[in-house]
Amino acid sequence: MGKHYDVIVVGAGSMGMSAGYYLAKSGWKTLMIDAFDPPHENGSHSGDTRLIRHACGEGLAYVPIALRAQELWNELQKQTNERIFLNTGVITFGPSDSLFVQTAINGAQQYNLNTETLSAKQINDTWPGITIPDGQIGCYEPDAGVLFSQNCIRAFKRLALNQGAELKIRFCCKVEFIV
Repeated sequence: MGKHYDVIVVGAGSMGMSAGYYLAKSGWKTLMIDAFDPPHENGSHSGDTRLIRHACGEGLAYVPIALRAQELWNELQKQTNERIFLNTGVITFGPSDSLFVQTAINGAQQYNLNTETLSAKQINDTWPGITIPDGQIGCYEPDAGVLFSQNCIRAFKRLALNQGAELKIRFCCKVEFIV
């Protein structure tokens, strides 16, 4: 008889690998499956870095999620020698009537985030490499930055395997979901 798992995670990139770690840490018998050996260049996580910001223009509901994610990234940093997060600051800018920029500003205010709303002139003067036209504004977050995605996956992979999760690479058959 084959092995039994409580949870099978299909795709062991940044989301799958972190899910595998937290599931295994919680005592679930976890199998992670990926077509390639993570980290690799074949997933949405590929590349050196990914941006993390807390004043989310996508919607106010994302702010608590982003803040919790930052806490978890900070925890991961304490558990590894890999460089996980680099605090660079992030600026979101666009036309002053942009729903995305206004949502970021409103979210920052509602959740009391460390941000600064800047005019086009302030942005152009502060960052000589950026030139935006008059009528645009920005929401600058000094506490935001970049995640080193390959390092994040490597760290979660090590932790997941140490917690007893299993990883199958180049799985021999196609994964199909039947509803």
